[in-house]
Order: sequence, then C-alpha cells, then structure tokens
Amino acid sequence: MRNYRFQKLTTVYPQFVHQFLAENKDYAELSYKKLFDRFVKTRYGLSDYYSKYLNILGNEAEDIFVSIEPLQKTWAEENNVVYHEESWTKDIALAQIEKFKPEIVYLQDLYLFDFAFRNQIREMLGEKVLLIGWRAAPTADFSVFRDLDVVATCVPNFVKKLEENGAKALLIPLAHEHSISKEMEVPREQDLEFSFIGSLGYRNGYHSKRYKVIETLLDSTSLEVWGDVPSSVSSNRVKAIYETNRFLKESIGLPENILKKVPYFRRGASWKADPTLLSLKQLHPHRFHEPVFGIEYFQTLARSKMTFNMHINCAEDYAGNMRLFEATGMGACLLTDWKQNLSSYFELDTEIVTYRSVDECISKVKYLLEHEEERLSIAQAGQRRVLKEHTWQQRVNQLHENIENKLLSI
Repeated sequence: MRNYRFQKLTTVYPQFVHQFLAENKDYAELSYKKLFDRFVKTRYGLSDYYSKYLNILGNEAEDIFVSIEPLQKTWAEENNVVYHEESWTKDIALAQIEKFKPEIVYLQDLYLFDFAFRNQIREMLGEKVLLIGWRAAPTADFSVFRDLDVVATCVPNFVKKLEENGAKALLIPLAHEHSISKEMEVPREQDLEFSFIGSLGYRNGYHSKRYKVIETLLDSTSLEVWGDVPSSVSSNRVKAIYETNRFLKESIGLPENILKKVPYFRRGASWKADPTLLSLKQLHPHRFHEPVFGIEYFQTLARSKMTFNMHINCAEDYAGNMRLFEATGMGACLLTDWKQNLSSYFELDTEIVTYRSVDECISKVKYLLEHEEERLSIAQAGQRRVLKEHTWQQRVNQLHENIENKLLSI
C-alpha cells in the first residue's frame, strides 16, 4: 500500500462565512489553527471529512477553505506570504499548495479553480501531480475539464457527459457524517411536520422546477421552508424584457440560444416566468425561515417528521444530492422525486418515499402524517441504511481505493 500527500481546496457559501465570523467576533485574535478548528466544528458542508479519513488510512491530508478571508490571511501572515488584495484567494491558495507539496490536489470548486489556476499548480509541482476535480453543478461545456486527471461527480449523467467530452470521470456518491449526532444536541421531539431546507432561487434558473413544486406544496400542505429566496424585481424595464422575450420565443419562434447573443434580451433569454411577480417568501412570510447551515441545519432535519427533496434541474433522471443522505441520516422521513437510480441507494417506500408528480407528493405527505407508525418505520429504516452504507468514511475509503489502485498509475 502506498500512502500519499493529499490537499483539498474548497470554497464556502458567502452567507455562512458572514454568519460564522459574526458568531466568532474574536476571529482576528486567533491563530490559523484555532480559527480553522472552530470552523470545522460548525460541520458546514464536507467539513474536514476528506482529510480526517484519509489521515486515518495513513496518508498526509489537509483541507483548505480558500474563501474565508480572515482565516486565509491569518495563514499568510503566519507564513510570511505576500499576496495582492485583488487576487488574495488564489495567491494564498497557491502558497499553501507550494508549502504542503501535495502529490494529489482535490479541487472542489471548478468555477473558481479554472484552467489557468490548474495550470499554475502543474507549473509549480510538475506534471506528476494528480489533479482531481469535483463537478455536480450546471455546466455548459464539459470539455473544459479535460486537463484534469479525473473529475469526480455524484450523478451518472455527469459521468457520461464528462467522458463524451474527453474527460476522465469517477462516480463518488455523496453521504452523511455518522458522528454528527454525537456532536450536537439532538432534539427531544420532531416538532416540525414537513420541512424543506435548501436553495430555491426564484422562478427562473437552476431550481425553477423545484420552485414551482414548492409553490404548490405551500398552498396544499404544512410545508415550512428554511432558505434564502430573493424578492421579486419591481421594474418596468425587467417586465418589458420578460414580455418581449416571451413574444419572440412563442410568437416568432426565436430560439433561446439566439436571444442570449442579443445584448438587450440576453438577461431574460432563459426566463420561464415573470420575475416581477411576488416571490414565495413574500406570499407566505410566516412559512419561511432564515437559511440554516452546519449543526443548525442538522438539528432542523432532526426536528422534521418529514422533509422534502427535489433535485436540481441538471441532475435530469438521476438522484444524488446531499439531502438524500443527510435527511435520512438525521432520522427524518424523506420524500424525494423519483429517479431511475434511487433503488441503488435505498429501498423505495420502505426506507424513503418517492413521488412522480406534485399531486402524488401532496397525497403522500397527508397520508404519512396521518399514519405515524408507518412514517416512523420508514424514517428509522432509512436512517439505518445510511449509517450502514452511506457515510463519509465509506466514500473517502472509496476515493482512496481509486487513487491507490488506478489514479496513481496514470
């Protein structure tokens, strides 16, 4: 068995960075390690699971949160690193790579870590460095990842698209951290009937289908939402752009890709609904709550009798998002959109509940809330399955096996 040096770089959602710093007002007085440890304890996102479990396997691994400005600039100060204010994120990250000298660099955010950045890593560490990227987000051109040694993803359709465009792909499903319940105060009771925790956007964009379904659920069930929903745009100009685009597409037959090239119409070329209409948060103010992250997110899931899930549009016919495993892992009964690969993760209607239409979703919500024993049985079975087969330790072990057996021989 060969061990290796592994460095994972990722970004953090800006809203949570602001929240974290507001809750840790002494951050400027802390060392890099102390501030890093505090952040990891929030259990935001993938936390330090990669380095934690790779180190257990005998490797030397570390996680870097490149977008937390005070954390990164503290590291730079402690290591006498000079950076430019306009490019501190990449300057400091490159200095951390240079100091650690990893054999493998794992890039979680390929929006930020673009080809130019990746090329800088290769110039610094040499061609032998193994670059792994992660992609499970909307992508216009998969061929831009061909320079990576492999791109990991959580859905099979992305594997297919990556390979069709000349990139090497690796399917690594997402997971749940089994130790979370030991690190938090678990709610004594499930006082929330039906929850949704996550991104909504507005009526247009990557979550437009989800937005439309939740719009109906808010009218027909007791659903409560924890998430950031932008307000409607009150603008005659925006209204005019939407109406003109709709006319050009529906009456004239102009395709969306043509409209995207026209300066005035580009902004609204992909809009499927009027952005000046009131948002769901404005229509249902008492059913919406501020976004929750980390431990607070897991506590909200644990409080939920049932929780709603619907995949982002680009997932197409495949399941694989985090909520599948985190919701079930925290003991909520998961109600999720049916996908063709779901049965590879769960036994349907025994460990999770699926729907194929909004009407079926509403019917199953009402049924399960009226049949407590059946709902609880499904929730407990789903939780057992996750803790047995879908943990971060198992996923990292899977990545390690691929690195050891296949990737290091590239």
